[in-house]
Amino acid sequence: MERKAYLIDKSFRFHMGASIMTMTAMNLNSIIDGILMGRLLGSDAFSAINVVLPIVNCISAIGILLSQGAAMKIAKFLGAMDKKKANEVFTVSMISMLIVGIALSSIAAMTGIAQPIVGKLCVAKNLYDMAEKYAAVLMMGAILLIFENGTSMLVDVMGNPRIVTVGTIVKTGTNILFDILNIKVFGMDIKGAALATLFGSLAGNAIYLYYIYKKSGMRMTLCPTWAADFASGLAHSLPGFLGQLASVALMFICNYYIMANQGADGMFVMSIGYTIVSIGSIISNGVGMSYAAIGGMLLGQEDDYGMCVLFKRGFFVTILTPAIFCIGGLFGKQLALMFGADTAEKIALAGEKIPMICILLFSLGIISSMVYLHTVLGHQTISSVNTLLILLSIVASFANTEHFLSPDKIWLAFPLTTILSLLTFFADTTVIFLKSKGQLRLISLIPRTSPVAKKFDISIKCNMNDKAEAIEYLIGFLNEYDTGDFQSSIIHCLDELMMNIVSYSGCKDDAYMDLTVMIHENKVTASLRNAGVPFDPVSFSEKKRKTGLKLVFHYCDNLEYRYSFGQNMIFVSWNNP
Repeated sequence: MERKAYLIDKSFRFHMGASIMTMTAMNLNSIIDGILMGRLLGSDAFSAINVVLPIVNCISAIGILLSQGAAMKIAKFLGAMDKKKANEVFTVSMISMLIVGIALSSIAAMTGIAQPIVGKLCVAKNLYDMAEKYAAVLMMGAILLIFENGTSMLVDVMGNPRIVTVGTIVKTGTNILFDILNIKVFGMDIKGAALATLFGSLAGNAIYLYYIYKKSGMRMTLCPTWAADFASGLAHSLPGFLGQLASVALMFICNYYIMANQGADGMFVMSIGYTIVSIGSIISNGVGMSYAAIGGMLLGQEDDYGMCVLFKRGFFVTILTPAIFCIGGLFGKQLALMFGADTAEKIALAGEKIPMICILLFSLGIISSMVYLHTVLGHQTISSVNTLLILLSIVASFANTEHFLSPDKIWLAFPLTTILSLLTFFADTTVIFLKSKGQLRLISLIPRTSPVAKKFDISIKCNMNDKAEAIEYLIGFLNEYDTGDFQSSIIHCLDELMMNIVSYSGCKDDAYMDLTVMIHENKVTASLRNAGVPFDPVSFSEKKRKTGLKLVFHYCDNLEYRYSFGQNMIFVSWNNP
């Protein structure tokens, strides 16, 4: 018997399915919002909103800084069944977002800081007035944007990413509804669009907070190591934070060079291209969040095999996605018309240049998703370096393209950036791989050596014959390592739990459950995972427990349960006498 990829694949599909639905809702919001702005306020309004996007992304970066590292740590603690520590990290993240969000909104409201910032971002003067109005409203609502971005990350690792999908759909619907009401019905200008965005974030926050406090089991608690947890969270968030800032700088650089060389028409095409790139990037970020949520849980369970399977599935998606979106970029003229292009020049420019912008997805997709994986694995330095390398590549590409080529060739900077950034990414990860002398895997940097523990790790089909065979293998494993007087307790307990899964989980006979047993110095731990109907043996009423379940509690020292990413996870432990 050996370990199969069955349940890891199901977890990845479960998470990615929810992520794709979330991305669809998010990008419908972006696309419809852009179409509405183009139709209701003109194509310049659509361009002005994209000029302000670096500010929005900076605010989002603050949410990432205060939540992404915490989310990864929460995933690991939940995987290790340390609910107390998970609650402490959760508390630190929530309070930090509240304090920082209030501070930023207050500063924006009292100082009018939007004016000088937009003045630096907006080279095209005919877009300045609308861009400044839009930015001023959003910056005053920074607390809503930070919380909506941050709490969605925390919810994503709590085992039910579909809640993020629900929150995003509610947010999108609210935003679109108030776009129409504020502009068409109430006669507001671009400020109405900004308010609609904030109303959407408020609705999304309501969904996430309801789930956290009513369904997730997470609770605010006292945290005796507040400073240490805050610092550790920031360290884990740093690569993602730098990546978001690099994304902001990338947008600013692209906007600057495109507007300087191609004017307002170029900015209109850039806005469409950025919408496409945003859609593709969100898919790669979905893969990255799968690395963070599922990967963090697997690390907490010391499941190296699962980490390798997860990486292979995610890497395939990040290669396939850019190819699909580059094909979509070939329909640039049709996209320009959809976004309200009002001249033949804009339509022709979009048809020619959007495919070049889409090529950027190859580097953004691969590198941004790998940053999540490397950060979860503890390679924060290389993760931070790789995020900055994308920025250096775009600067070098645009500077050299502008210097050596004519203004209409500035678009070649996008494919050049892809080549430079991917070459440097594969080069630096290869250096880390070679320095490890075979201890790390190429590209993923997943360790080849398992943690110090004697490990029994198999997948079993959900039928009685395979269950019986698994017990025989387990007995041989326990005999080999001399587990002593409590060996019979381990056998009886796991046999009963597996029999319960076969009989009542609803899994088909050819579906798999995973059994992992690890012998540590002072205890033995075991985990059983299956994709059957949810059943919590821990919370099941003691009066309703039948003989088999009563025996389970009798034979083990500790029994815990989680339902995460569509799977039942039962954790059992026995202390060495």
